[in-house]
Amino acid sequence: MADPVEEALDLIASKSALQGEENADLRARLIEKAYHQRSLDREFEISVRKQDFAEKTFWQNTPLVVALTGVIAVGANFAAGYFRAEQDLTGLLTKVEFEAALASNAATEALARDNERELLKAELQDNLADAAAARNERLKEVEFQYSVLSQLVDEPNEKTRARLLLFYIRAGALKGLDVEQLSAMAETSIRNTGGDPSAPMGVPSRQAISTAADATTRIQFSGSSGQTGFCTAVNISADYVLAPSICDNNYLGGSHPFSAALAEGDDFVRLKKVWNDDATALSILKREIAGGEPVSLVWNSIRVPSIGEAIYFVAWDNQTGGKLSRTCSVTGFDTDQFSLTHDCDTGPGVAGALLLAVSDDAPVGVQLGQNSEGGYGASLGSIRDQLAQFF
Repeated sequence: MADPVEEALDLIASKSALQGEENADLRARLIEKAYHQRSLDREFEISVRKQDFAEKTFWQNTPLVVALTGVIAVGANFAAGYFRAEQDLTGLLTKVEFEAALASNAATEALARDNERELLKAELQDNLADAAAARNERLKEVEFQYSVLSQLVDEPNEKTRARLLLFYIRAGALKGLDVEQLSAMAETSIRNTGGDPSAPMGVPSRQAISTAADATTRIQFSGSSGQTGFCTAVNISADYVLAPSICDNNYLGGSHPFSAALAEGDDFVRLKKVWNDDATALSILKREIAGGEPVSLVWNSIRVPSIGEAIYFVAWDNQTGGKLSRTCSVTGFDTDQFSLTHDCDTGPGVAGALLLAVSDDAPVGVQLGQNSEGGYGASLGSIRDQLAQFF
């Protein structure tokens, strides 16, 4: 959709009948009308968004979602009416006035030169620059807040939604809104879902790290030429282990067996691949001898994380032979959400570590590797249904 203000500036610059000091008021009113039209265009666009949020509120009708949707509606009304504030709409230029002015000055149009038109356009743009910059700056702030709240409304997990809302409030991203009331509602929601609103943002609890460490194991694999290596893996249940496919495909293949060195007692148990997914490069391995340790991770809470969300993992450290933990954040997804990127500092042997969300300890991904731009892994949200048979 063309910008009415830009169209008005182009029209004024191309019509000599609008030049000259005697038509300054006419030019100003034409530009004012263009700003009014721009606000109407924005109002229509935002009304469509508001309808979308109304539908989301119906389907996700929790108190916090209702509050967030209400805040969005207020912000939408603000954005729609911002460009009309303090304007005298009765004094806007009408089409009849504009055409009459052009007709009365038609003879002067032939005398206008290209450079004069450009100078006039530059002068008008300079006069409007400061006001337009102020409007745009405030509008950008409102639209950013709109996108943040939109993401929170879309988040299906109430605890995660509340934790993210508190994060944005404490980061100062929602200034100008009723952050005191929103904070109180978010804290109440966190308590109602068994969380602690006073817990530091982006830092997993000691219990969460301990639970992840208990579920983390290590695969020792051997190649056809006798070479060996290690991968981090995670126990899905007492019988099944989730690991990167690279731990099998690149070194073993065919009939070459491989074993997992379990965390407790360094016992060796032969494994057999029972499931593989090419899109995420993950495999499910089954112990040939059942009876592994029970797993306390909540695997049925698998979900897709939000960009910027804090995550953590536990992995084996090849240098010390022990386990290490790291906390970082999600930086992006691929188009189909089969993979995610993060800013975790990883190293050899970390591939296979389970990535968990700090906010609710939900499994969200599996570490696969690292490149010059950061770490990357498989997104578990895209294969949740396939993994469910092994929980």
